[in-house]
Amino acid sequence: MPGPARSVPSSADTERPSVLERIAERLFAPGMEYTEEQVDAAALGRFDDPSTLRRYLVEEGSLEREADGSRYRLP
Repeated sequence: MPGPARSVPSSADTERPSVLERIAERLFAPGMEYTEEQVDAAALGRFDDPSTLRRYLVEEGSLEREADGSRYRLP
């Protein structure tokens, strides 16, 4: 069985949105809100760069972020 993903597909990869959606669904629970630190902690150990993963999840719409960056949640 393969280990955890260390990176996400490039933005040119058509699989990227579905990969990010699956990641978000595995790391976060519906109806819950998370701080930036909690989002990074959930990704830590699974991805080489949790901050970049967090940004990708928000950019692709797999994770919503408050305008001030204080809270994150599944859409």
